[in-house]
Amino acid sequence: MVKPAKAAPGTPWIWRPEFFEAVNQANLARVNAGFHLCYIDLENSFGCPSSLDLIDRFYDHAAAQIPILNVCGNADTAVPYLENSSIVKERYRALGDKMKVILKPGADHHPHSLENPALIVKAANSH
Repeated sequence: MVKPAKAAPGTPWIWRPEFFEAVNQANLARVNAGFHLCYIDLENSFGCPSSLDLIDRFYDHAAAQIPILNVCGNADTAVPYLENSSIVKERYRALGDKMKVILKPGADHHPHSLENPALIVKAANSH
């Protein structure tokens, strides 16, 4: 976990899976804005029981009304939007919570995030 120098009101936090140090300009901007940053390692777990247990907490997050922000490409061939983030968004909303998707037109799996983190920070700060 990365703690901000001074926590923002309400002590907001970000849960970051994978590639903790890669393309992290949005994470650093949010930490500088007072967010706590937490990392969960699911790399190469491919649906093993321990990773599924962690993902099952998704329902706990919905019950606690923790919003999700997802940045992805609509042309992603590794993790296709319609087979992944789109389904998660529908399920999370059906549970009564909020998930915002920033869909990058024509973008494949890489690069992750956005070059300019302003839109991500704005979306995160809106909750």
